[in-house]
Amino acid sequence: SDENEKNYYSKIQDNLDINSPIKYNNESNNTWIVHKTRKQLTRIERKMGFNGPIHNIDYAILESRPGDRIMVHDGDYFLNSRPKQKNLSIIGLDEQCTMLNGGERAL
Repeated sequence: SDENEKNYYSKIQDNLDINSPIKYNNESNNTWIVHKTRKQLTRIERKMGFNGPIHNIDYAILESRPGDRIMVHDGDYFLNSRPKQKNLSIIGLDEQCTMLNGGERAL
């Protein structure tokens, strides 16, 4: 349901606000959704002001600014970018989310 989805994303964001050393500013930062197959955001993602969905994690990193959050749905993603250079939060949303860098598990 919409309420479950909103609570799910809100819980993730609240946890990041408390525990992440990377500070997120609602006025200047963005949250990006990375998903292998989706072509549009859900209604809740749009209401929450998220961007995407983007199919390629490197493109999400390229489009992001320091402090942005990248939420990655299930799938195998290959990183060519260096996310630490931008001071980003990259969050795997599902247990089946794997990010690889040169064939090695990156995150």
